[in-house]
Amino acid sequence: MSVAPPTKLSSAQARDLALAFFRLATQLGEYRFEHWEDTPRAERDRLESMEWRLLSYSSDFSTQSIQLDVDDIQPALDSVRDGTVRLTRAVDRLRTPRDAIGIATTAASLAAAVLTANAAAIAAAVAAAIDTADKTGR
Repeated sequence: MSVAPPTKLSSAQARDLALAFFRLATQLGEYRFEHWEDTPRAERDRLESMEWRLLSYSSDFSTQSIQLDVDDIQPALDSVRDGTVRLTRAVDRLRTPRDAIGIATTAASLAAAVLTANAAAIAAAVAAAIDTADKTGR
């Protein structure tokens, strides 16, 4: 039984991931500014830090060569994209700054999992992203 070699993300696939995380960071930034007055400074600072982390991950996707250890990369990318889209949509349902921090933290974990190129870590992070998004604002 042979093991398939890791699959490298194409430039377009990496760009798609970068854009998804950029959009999520931007949504969180808009939330932060829209709720500036009613968000405690410590939570506002934490949210801003997470925004920058997501923007940094977005940049990393554009510049780093990522190889995923999966036979077919497209389903893995589709699940990551689905997780980020769900998290981005969940920003519209945020009730508290803590909810925003939870989304940002989950998104950062998802991005970090992708950068590790570990299929199991990616799958777990996608599941957490979907769970967080589904529970937000409910």
